[in-house]
Amino acid sequence: MSQILRQIIPIGCGFTTEPGKPSFIPYIFSACGKPNPRILFLPTAAADSEGSIASFYETMARVECRPNYLSLFRQPKDMVERIEMADIIYVGGGNTRNLIALWKAAALDILFRAAWERGTVLCGQSAGGICWFDDAQTTSTGEPGPVKCLGFLPGSCSTHYDSNAARRPHLQGAVAAGTISPGYALDDNAGLHFHGTELHAAMVLEPNRKVFRLNRDPDGTSTEIEIPTQLLGTDTAKT
Repeated sequence: MSQILRQIIPIGCGFTTEPGKPSFIPYIFSACGKPNPRILFLPTAAADSEGSIASFYETMARVECRPNYLSLFRQPKDMVERIEMADIIYVGGGNTRNLIALWKAAALDILFRAAWERGTVLCGQSAGGICWFDDAQTTSTGEPGPVKCLGFLPGSCSTHYDSNAARRPHLQGAVAAGTISPGYALDDNAGLHFHGTELHAAMVLEPNRKVFRLNRDPDGTSTEIEIPTQLLGTDTAKT
């Protein structure tokens, strides 16, 4: 019997099928490995807004898949069934603190861990990317700060590292001080791919995007190290 592959794919942004824009969707679908996959969207971080749901369906209409969504604010009776049927669970961006609190209140963290163990691909962008780690850097309250997350992946993650000037100095200081765990920082249009809890790949959609590892040093400082990445669409790694 083949071993089940547990996969998580956090991205900064780039979940799109808009013509002319680079996208992580082909990579995510390839990692899933199923034709016409069932993809379940969680818009919790955006307060289950109608706009985010409509945008998801518009995006999925351009690719071969079977889309569905789960709104905690509507509490569907078949919530467990929707999760169990999904080949891919995709989580959108928004307020990470609210997302974690609502999921734990509804025991979705338990259902998602079970799905991960069954081989469902977990992925998401922004809040939906960082939620899978032990903790993360978030701007849910306006300024960058720490947030405790689900703990499926060890360490921390930060997104939008190149588009929000406040994030880099805050993360370096927080990792040094121990208020955020050592972990990863993603530019926009950059992502990570985990097999189990081990990093399998770091990917970018554009040559100028980067992925970093933030480590805590024994002298109470932090070190930022650029991770080699694969530019999607090529077989060449960049450093």
